Parts: sequence; C-alpha cells; structure tokens
Amino acid sequence: PAALPFDGHPRRYLEQKTPPMLMTREDKIALLDALSMQAAFFLDFASIKNLPPETFLDKVCGALPVALFSCGYNFRFGKNGAGDAAFLQRYAAERDIEVYVAPPVEADGNPVSSTLIRERLLAGDMEAAARLLGRPFSFSLEVVLGDQRGRTIGFPTINQVLPDGLIQPKFGVYASRTYIDGKIYPSVTNVGVRPTFLADRTLSETHIIDYADQLYGRILKVELLHFLRGETKFDSLAALKNAISKDLYASLHYEKILFMRP
Repeated sequence: PAALPFDGHPRRYLEQKTPPMLMTREDKIALLDALSMQAAFFLDFASIKNLPPETFLDKVCGALPVALFSCGYNFRFGKNGAGDAAFLQRYAAERDIEVYVAPPVEADGNPVSSTLIRERLLAGDMEAAARLLGRPFSFSLEVVLGDQRGRTIGFPTINQVLPDGLIQPKFGVYASRTYIDGKIYPSVTNVGVRPTFLADRTLSETHIIDYADQLYGRILKVELLHFLRGETKFDSLAALKNAISKDLYASLHYEKILFMRP
C-alpha cells in the first residue's frame, strides 16, 4: 500500500490562497506509517496541475505497478478538475485495475471535511475536532530554548514554535497530553503569543506534570484535548502563578474524567 499526497495545497495554485495545514508533512508521514502505508510519493502539484486526467493516470501507472486505486467519493483530479471517481473507474476497468471509492463519512450529523475541522480548531472545540479527525488534534515539533521564565515561577515548560502554514488553534490554555519515549504524560499547554510577556511569534508552551528532565532538541508530540480558558494578560507574576495552578487542577480533573470513560 502506498499513498500519493500532494506536496503543497492545490488551492495555493488554483485560488492563490492556502488554507492552514492540519498537520505538518512529518506528522502526515507518521500517520501514514501508523496506517501501514509502505511508501508515500509526494506529488508536486504545480508540476501536474495542467495534466489532463488520463495523462496523469498514465504517468502514475507507468511509474508504479498499480493493482488498486482508492479515492474519496468527491475526488477531482486533472486540469480544471476534469477527472472524478467515475472517470477513474472507467480508466481502471480498461486496465484490470480495481477501484475503491470511499463514501462520505459523517460525524455529529455533518460530512467530515477539512474546512469543518479548521472551524472547530479555530473555535477551540477540541472535542468536536477530535471526533471529526478520529484522533485528538496534535503536533510533533522540536523543543526549543525559551526564556526559561517558567522555571523561575515553578512551572517549567517545553517551548515549540508553530511553523508558518500550520493551523493555529484558538489562542489560550488547553488540557493536553505529551508523549515522551513511548509514555504519555498529562500536561497543560498554552498556545499563543503570551500577552503577559509579549512574545513575537506563536508558541506552544507545555508544562508536563511530574516530569523535570531536559528535553531541548527533542521532537515531541503534544495533543490538545480540551480548551480551558483564553489567553489573559496578568498584572503580576503572583496572579499568573495562581492562574497556572488552577489550570493544572482543571487539566488533571479533565484527564481523570477522560480516562474513566469507557
């Protein structure tokens, strides 16, 4: 089994606007690997967008020993979107290639779509986003050196910079989980620009509960589970520490309820 993802969102070239990514390329590869994909051939959309549907399929079948194509029910391909699932089925039938067309998938009474997932993430509704994704929203990013202010107030954090192009969920504080060496740790994550200290870039700052080792340079996966509160500018460090303590309690309480669910 192999995947043919695009390297670059088609709308970037067709509409001169790029929707934010739901995952990085590295996370996409990891997810495909978890689904037992043995190869992923990233296609440069700019170089193939003007190919007629049949020419595109000829190139794919000429490069790979295709036995079966799988696509979504609303799949479009080829110049001006001229090809669809029915076109693919006709093409494949002439070459003894099987085709599986995946039907619509619904969650919460709506067809699952990347647009709807983005809307939920921007609203901070992580539970709804997780139902649509089939997994909690997460990112795997390098831990970078921050200003280490968290250590001075008793709440050390791992800092991860959200890359350009990746969706930025609603700014605020989340109950989260952090994966380290195969283990899952409850945590609290702030996503935003830290209004109290005026950061100049969007950061994910995660305090990992009951973990104190250095993690700089590691690539760690953080899952955002539940929105606790919006970003707030505090007038004093004491007020900030008090808010963080409440965040930790709320996060642990949420995770306790979450793990008790069947």
